[in-house]
Amino acid sequence: MIDAILILMYVVVAGAIGIVAWAAIRRWQLHDRTADTSNGIPSRKIVVGVVGGMVLCLLLTFLMASSAPMLINGKRFDSVFWLKTADMLINTSLILLVVAVIVVVCSNVRNARSRR
Repeated sequence: MIDAILILMYVVVAGAIGIVAWAAIRRWQLHDRTADTSNGIPSRKIVVGVVGGMVLCLLLTFLMASSAPMLINGKRFDSVFWLKTADMLINTSLILLVVAVIVVVCSNVRNARSRR
């Protein structure tokens, strides 16, 4: 039964990756290049910056992640890839939370200054 659930999960993940790839390719093909700026806001630059920053953050946190073996439920877990991946996801989420707080504070300070 557990094997069937694992196989189903692999199929679902593969399907999700396929759908995301298809949607990204379709979006790229149908994108209107004249709409890169919306109401004076450079939306294209923002999208490229966010995606590039996220990929860079994931890559850096993966490279700096620890691969030290752990003792979990009495068993030694020493898969370097999965240890680094788990560490990458945790550290990236913490970094993104800190960045979000900083952006909110800076935005509030900027709005307070512009109201004066």
